[in-house]
Amino acid sequence: MNSKLLIAAALMLFSPDAVFAHDDHDHHVTEAGSIRIVHPWARAAQSGKNTLVFMNIENSGAQDVLVEAKTDAAGEARIVGVTLKDGQAAVQEIGEIEIPAGSFTLDPAGLAVELAGLTKALQKGDEFELELVFKNAGEIHLHVEVEDANARQHGHAGHSH
Repeated sequence: MNSKLLIAAALMLFSPDAVFAHDDHDHHVTEAGSIRIVHPWARAAQSGKNTLVFMNIENSGAQDVLVEAKTDAAGEARIVGVTLKDGQAAVQEIGEIEIPAGSFTLDPAGLAVELAGLTKALQKGDEFELELVFKNAGEIHLHVEVEDANARQHGHAGHSH
């Protein structure tokens, strides 16, 4: 192989853009089997309170089932439906949910993972670990980013991975 080609390849491997793309992927996208989780985020909340976790789920395979969620950040993690009740958001535990092939979203107007009894305050900019368990894809470990308490979407929404 000629030396100019080797130098060009080395520069591409160590360019700032290549490093950024790797870091960006580590923080915003997690994959296992046919499931790809993009931009998991939660709203800021005080210790002992509840918050909701949202994300985009891309399934490139056959239908899967989100069985449960686990985290050390709260006493309990459960899959819930989000509705409006007397002008306020209300949640109801729904248990396992089917994840069809294609794109599926847990968002403030539909489904979420509720974290009940937070073990510490979550402030904008914090991150915590969340584990999702799928029937086929198995366990997926996520880094969840914390947004403002009134956020309606992830701070990086609108760009692709």
